[in-house]
Amino acid sequence: MPENGITVTGTCGLLLKAKQLGIIPALQPILDHLNDLGFFLDPATRSAILRLGKEA
Repeated sequence: MPENGITVTGTCGLLLKAKQLGIIPALQPILDHLNDLGFFLDPATRSAILRLGKEA
């Protein structure tokens, strides 16, 4: 249950939602760019995100 009625969503959750809504065309280039900027994402988590976004 969200505390105080606020649901917390992380970076990857926001990217997935944006993909589902058609706001962004693809997750992989954005995840690549975030990686270049130093954003750490476990390889298994990255694979799961791409799979959920129907890119793997």
